[in-house]
Amino acid sequence: MTDFKPSEMFLRLQDGHVLVTGNSRLARVLSGQYGQWRVQCGERQWRSPNILPWTAWLDKLWEQAGLQAIEGIDRPIPNRQQLQNLWENALAEPENAGFLLRPQALAVQVMDTRRMAVEWGLSLEHPAWRGDDDENHAAFQRWNTSFEALCRQKGWLPPEERPGRLAAALEKGFRPAEDRIDLAGFEEFNPAQSGLLEALGQAGVQISEVTLDPAGGGVTCWRADDHRHELDRMARWVRRRFSESPETSIAVIVPDLQSRRDEG
Repeated sequence: MTDFKPSEMFLRLQDGHVLVTGNSRLARVLSGQYGQWRVQCGERQWRSPNILPWTAWLDKLWEQAGLQAIEGIDRPIPNRQQLQNLWENALAEPENAGFLLRPQALAVQVMDTRRMAVEWGLSLEHPAWRGDDDENHAAFQRWNTSFEALCRQKGWLPPEERPGRLAAALEKGFRPAEDRIDLAGFEEFNPAQSGLLEALGQAGVQISEVTLDPAGGGVTCWRADDHRHELDRMARWVRRRFSESPETSIAVIVPDLQSRRDEG
C-alpha cells in the first residue's frame, strides 16, 4: 500500500476512488467536508462521494460477489439485531439454558467475543476451548457450537466471516466494480482485514492509505455554579469563537444531553 496526504483525498474521490473509513462517524465527517470543498470550488451540484465505513463497504463487496454468482457467497448476512436474536435462541436451547440465569443478557457479550475471535484468526475448534482449566472457555465453545448449528439451519452466515469468504471469492475470480480503494482512520488492521486487503491487491485492486493529520487546538476550562450556568457559559464561548474565526470547527460534548434538552 502507498500513502498520500489528505490534500489529495478529495481530488481522488472526484476521480472515482472509493474511500473506506474505520468507522461511520469519520465517513460522515469526510462526506461533509467533501461537500464544503466542492462549494469552495464554485460548484453547485456534484455526484455523491463514494465514502463508506468498513462494514458498509463489506456489504457492497458481498452484494457484488453475489451478483457474479461466486461460490461461497450464497448465504444472507444477519444485521446486528438479527444476530443477537440468533445468539439468544442458541443460548436458550435446553443444553445451554440450564446453566444460565439470564441468557438474553449474555447474548451481546458472546456475540462480540466470537466476532473478535474470528477477526483475529483464533480457531473456534481448537482443543483448548474444551479444556478443563477454565470452564468459561468450555462453555463458550459449547454455546458457539449451538450458534453455528442454528446459523446453518436458518441459512445465515455470521457477518465476521465475510472477509474470509470474500478473500476466497477473489481467488475464484471475483472482481469488484471499483479497483481503486483508499483507506482512512484505521489504527491497525486485524488479520481478517489484512487478508482481504492482500487478496484485493493480488487481484489487481489499487490499495492506498490516507495519512490524516491530527487536529490542532487547545483546551479551555472554567468553573460553573450549576448545569444551567455551565450551558450558558458554553454557548457564550462558542458564539465568541465563531465571531472571531467563522471557519473554526467546534465540537461540544454533553454526556447527559437527552435529559437536559429543555434547559436551552
